Amino acid sequence: TGAVTLGADTTLTTTDSTVLFSSTVDSTGGARDLTVSAGTGAITFTGAVGGGAALGTLVLTNTAAGGVTLPAVTAQNISLSTGGAITDTGTLTIAGTTTLAAGATNNITLDEAANNFGTVVVTSGNNVSACVDADANNVCDPGSQPDGTATLDFTGALVPLDLTVDQPAAYKPAAVVNLFYWNNLMHDVWYQYGFDE
Repeated sequence: TGAVTLGADTTLTTTDSTVLFSSTVDSTGGARDLTVSAGTGAITFTGAVGGGAALGTLVLTNTAAGGVTLPAVTAQNISLSTGGAITDTGTLTIAGTTTLAAGATNNITLDEAANNFGTVVVTSGNNVSACVDADANNVCDPGSQPDGTATLDFTGALVPLDLTVDQPAAYKPAAVVNLFYWNNLMHDVWYQYGFDE
C-alpha cells in the first residue's frame, strides 16, 4: 500500500492474481518502465501514474473480463492488452505510441477531453483485429496496421488511391481499414442475433 516510486525498470508478473496500486506510481532518476502481467487477475490503479514524474513505457497485460480502467497517466509509451473493455478516469498524456487491444465484444472508450496522444495503434477491439498476413503464418506483418493517430482518422491509408492504375500491393492499408470497418459492422449486427462467442 502507499505511493510507489520506480527507481529502476520494473516487471510484476502474477498467475491470475489481482495487482492493486493503492496510490500514485511515479519514476525517479529518469523515466522508468513498468510492466504488469496478471493473467486473469485484475490490474487496478487508484492514483495517478506518472503524475509526479513521467514513466517511460507502461505495459499492462491481463485476460480479465473486467478489463482495465486507466487513471491519469503520463508516460512516453503505453501498451495495454486485456480480455475486457478499456476505459479511462483521468487524462492520458502519452507522447510516444499508445497500443490498445480490448477483448472480444469489448469497447475502447478513452473519453477524457484533455487526453493527448502521439501515435495510436488499435490492434483489436470489439472482436476484430485486421492486418496484412502476406506470408500466411497467422501473424500480422510488421507495419501492416494503419495508424489513425489519436483522432482515429484513417484518411491517409485511403488516399491517394487509384484502383485503375495501382497494383494491389499499393493499397494494402486501404484494404486493412476497409476490412476492420466491415468486420466490426458485421460483428455488431450478428451480436444482435445471438452471436456472442
